[in-house]
Amino acid sequence: MAAVGVASDEAAPLQRRMQASQRCTAEAARGLPVLGVRYTPHLVGEPFPHPESEPGGFYSNVFAHMHARDLPLIGGRVGADTLALRPWPTDGSLNQRAGFFEEMIRSGICKAIPSFNAAKYYADMLRQGRDKLETNPSSPLAVDFSRFGATVDEGLLRGVEMVAWTVDLSLDLKTLLPLVGDECASSKITQDKSFQKYIRIMTAIQRWVHPGAETASVAPALAAKPFLLPLDISRVSWYEPLFQRRLDTFLECMSKDIMDGGWSTLFSYYTNQTAHTRWLFSFGEPVHKHSTYDFRSQLRNITLAMTQRAVVLAGTQALRRGSKNPINAVNLHEDFGVDNFRYRRLFDDYTAVLNETQRLDGFIYDEWMDDWDRGARGPFFLTAETLPDMREPCYDGGRFSHDVECSRVVGHNGHVYPEFFGLSAASSQSMKHCVHPRFSESIFGWENVWNDRIPMNCATMAPNFEWMSAAMAMLLGVLLIQVCSMCVRWGCRGGCRSCPRFRKSRDQESSRGEESTELHVGYVTIRPEDKMLCGEHQIELQSTRLRSNEEAGWWLWTHVSSQMVILEKQLQREVAATRALRGRKSEMPQTSKKSTMSNFESETSEETDDLVIATRVVHRRTMEGFASWCIYVAQSPLRSFCGKGLDTTELRAAARAVEENAERPAARLFVEALLLRTMESLGEQLLQCPERLSFLLFNIFQEAGGLEDIGPVTFSIDLDRLHDGLVQMSLHSNPYARKKMPSGKWELGLNFDDINESGIQCREVVSKTYKEPASIFVIIDFFLCYRVPIMIKLYCLAISGYIYLGSGWGDDISTKHNGTLWSPKWLRINYLQYIAMLDAAIWSFLEVLLIFYVAWQRGPSLGRHSPGIPGLKWLLEHLFNAALSMMGYLWVYSARSFLRKPWGCSHSDAGECVDPRTANLFGTLHVALTYWVCRVVVFVLMHNKQVPIFLHGTPDSKSRKAAGHGFLKNWALDARVNFAWLCMLTCCVFADLPAR
Repeated sequence: MAAVGVASDEAAPLQRRMQASQRCTAEAARGLPVLGVRYTPHLVGEPFPHPESEPGGFYSNVFAHMHARDLPLIGGRVGADTLALRPWPTDGSLNQRAGFFEEMIRSGICKAIPSFNAAKYYADMLRQGRDKLETNPSSPLAVDFSRFGATVDEGLLRGVEMVAWTVDLSLDLKTLLPLVGDECASSKITQDKSFQKYIRIMTAIQRWVHPGAETASVAPALAAKPFLLPLDISRVSWYEPLFQRRLDTFLECMSKDIMDGGWSTLFSYYTNQTAHTRWLFSFGEPVHKHSTYDFRSQLRNITLAMTQRAVVLAGTQALRRGSKNPINAVNLHEDFGVDNFRYRRLFDDYTAVLNETQRLDGFIYDEWMDDWDRGARGPFFLTAETLPDMREPCYDGGRFSHDVECSRVVGHNGHVYPEFFGLSAASSQSMKHCVHPRFSESIFGWENVWNDRIPMNCATMAPNFEWMSAAMAMLLGVLLIQVCSMCVRWGCRGGCRSCPRFRKSRDQESSRGEESTELHVGYVTIRPEDKMLCGEHQIELQSTRLRSNEEAGWWLWTHVSSQMVILEKQLQREVAATRALRGRKSEMPQTSKKSTMSNFESETSEETDDLVIATRVVHRRTMEGFASWCIYVAQSPLRSFCGKGLDTTELRAAARAVEENAERPAARLFVEALLLRTMESLGEQLLQCPERLSFLLFNIFQEAGGLEDIGPVTFSIDLDRLHDGLVQMSLHSNPYARKKMPSGKWELGLNFDDINESGIQCREVVSKTYKEPASIFVIIDFFLCYRVPIMIKLYCLAISGYIYLGSGWGDDISTKHNGTLWSPKWLRINYLQYIAMLDAAIWSFLEVLLIFYVAWQRGPSLGRHSPGIPGLKWLLEHLFNAALSMMGYLWVYSARSFLRKPWGCSHSDAGECVDPRTANLFGTLHVALTYWVCRVVVFVLMHNKQVPIFLHGTPDSKSRKAAGHGFLKNWALDARVNFAWLCMLTCCVFADLPAR
């Protein structure tokens, strides 16, 4: 990430920055004591690093935009002269933090307290299961520490003075303090493994800095500066018995040399008196500390008990109690408001203890901006027995929610939570990361001369320039390749006659065209084994793709003969079934003649020839789809292409000839069924397109004189026309890309749906009838198809939001004193109008998008009679809805009445907090309410489905009843059964309750 700039309501004036930078030139400002802020410029919601992870580059040029945003506020508004810094990477360029230190000087912050990443090596010991750490000169710890010492050289800090240095690891007093006895020798703390590991690491680091008179220091820049030994006191409760006594013993024994009966030599290493090791105490003030915690007394007792000097690191939380349950300490909310007393109070307590004891060398605020993922620990990692305990994850909370389970208790049941310690709140706004200062005056009180409002400051995030340049270069390279490829294809499309591929395809097309100029015809006379079915009818096959008449005749004979054998066997089975039914009828008693054979009697009473009956049944069964196609196409309006191209009288006559075939000759019925079977056999995959087959079959019948019995007839099958669509699919079947076809047109790939719809739309030539969505159109298609359930879910969400605004479950300003459900006030009145305008905007967009999308997707089929093709009625309905939504939006917007709820009305709705709009509530909301009534009516009328999503056939009454028709007759029985079950279950529930 690279800097783009600081987007704020005001920029720091040049004069103010010059005044702040002049502090660093004063000699009195150098060295201890310090007044500072712990500063980590992290992104909003960024997770806290694990102890074993490498340090982050928070102070490199990557975060320069945040440095320019925050440091002027810290130096010029807070009045801090020091920054306590997190560990930084020790590898890479030593000048990568130069811009950060220069920005510190410009902002009047001339001191720094860097930290070494000791927690990583303690975590390595836990992960590897070792009690001792390698400390030889080539060990990772030694190499890393020597690099750290090099990075804090005075020349690399650009004029910033390193007044002290520290580490990011502290002892865990909550675990160790119970091990402290009355004296150093009687304490068992030295037997604790975590204490031993910690002392070994700290001792090794001190020996490298202060090796003795004869050995040079590995970090000369650190030798002349005091080491601040971290100690997190925010984890223990001073209200526990013997707490102060044990803490006094702990501080005394830690400060005493081992030779004098102490526990460590950490306070024995120093070059001069100013470089003497000091404590770095960390405090965390609980929420509403007046009744639970006394920071001044706590700090005073510790300061009087210690024998060394100390720097204080303290933080307080910007939390406030919610209104849902005031006595519940967990019901807390982040406080964005300005509260100078909250932060001045800590510094005033520190100043009072300093004036009394004179043993403190500085005060540092923890922290500048909210860190939402710190866990229950304070600003340091704590020594623990296991690595998971050291990581201390907060499983029951999150970076974007209140971590209730991660709280710790200090003082007298005072709760400290792991977030909102910052002097500034943090938020994210699109590509900007913003801070909201929670103070309005200089906290440290030096030259408090600015009384103007401190604005919200935002830093715009932008990708790193080098990485963006590399990515753009790769994208340009890919774009160039694609452009070149496209230009080559375009060139070969028109005039690139020298392209080998073009010459090859052109030669193939020309040779194919020369071969396909002659029409070859073959025919077969239909002579089945049963003479009753012989009518001397012929089936003819013609094609330009076959090489001779003999080949055409051979192919036709192959398919006709095989299908005729199959059809004759089917007739034989039907004859057997007919005879079986007759035999069953003859054996039935006279009283049961009105049986399931009633439909069969009327037919057998007039016709006794079983073969004729079987032929009629098989003919109706085979031609049922053709009859349905004829009826559907005959219903097409005259304005459609189907209505203009075919005679509806002939279509209805063809359908009747199939459904009412009792008077037609059996030979004609047989050849018609055989003709369809032969077309299906020749068409192969065209079986997937029954509508196309029906269209071709109707044309064959028309060419043969219709379905009237006029003697022997020749039915001519055009193989080229039958395979129309299949040839295109073999060449190009990708519906998402265009390709040049043999016809010379660039077309989208066909599929079976296009071939089938070409038949139902009466197209002479198969063509594309539907454009499949791709890429972003898939998402658009999904939302348009499911727009009704999506809007219903949004309406449920809107109703929930309206209820929430008066529930009292959230912030007082948002969810209280907004009126009742039927008598809204403040936010609820605004909400009804906002939601009405939002709904109108959404429906306007959806309807306009739907019209354009359907026009694009179904454009090739518009004007034709086909299932799924929108007509004029559909267009007028959606245009009406779009126009109504647009006018509704303008009407609600023109009559809007919005008022901002005052902050003082979060706890009252009387006096000045009475919403003036409630005096004429109907006059305020009548436009919005009228819109919602119209929306409900239009929504129900437009989306009330009146036809089923499947098509009914024409079965007999019993089959229709079994399929679900006539269900009202069974409704009473089902209701009685369900009611009986409900009574039984209710009795069981009441009988089971006393037992529980």
